[in-house]
Amino acid sequence: KYLEKFPHEKPLKKNTFTLNNDSSNNVEDNLKALEQSRQNVSNEEKKTALQHEKEKKALKFIEDTRNKTFSNNQEARKFFGALKILIPQVIQKKVPVGWRCNAYDCTHPGGTHECADPSSGGVWIYETRTENSFKQVEI
Repeated sequence: KYLEKFPHEKPLKKNTFTLNNDSSNNVEDNLKALEQSRQNVSNEEKKTALQHEKEKKALKFIEDTRNKTFSNNQEARKFFGALKILIPQVIQKKVPVGWRCNAYDCTHPGGTHECADPSSGGVWIYETRTENSFKQVEI
């Protein structure tokens, strides 16, 4: 009885793709967009190839400087002293914030001796801080 309330209509058939469809984009616009995307991809490939070439040149230069010979020790010391650079180093430090006691579930910044019942135990709570320092490295 429930199914008799609804009309026995077939579901509409979905439109299939044709070259003469009613959409606002035509085939020529789609082909132009495809060609544009291909050009963008080729530009990206050129950029990565250029970057790889620069890296190869830099590595070759570094290798050439390692094999360089000098007439005396002073020239060598001056040359390699000029190649020192500063590299940033990230250091993470744990700084204690306080003691969290199990007895009263509160944090004591001074430590375990501030808790009324330290025999029940607890855990230290730490705050992680990051610091940057510069380390001198020779190439």
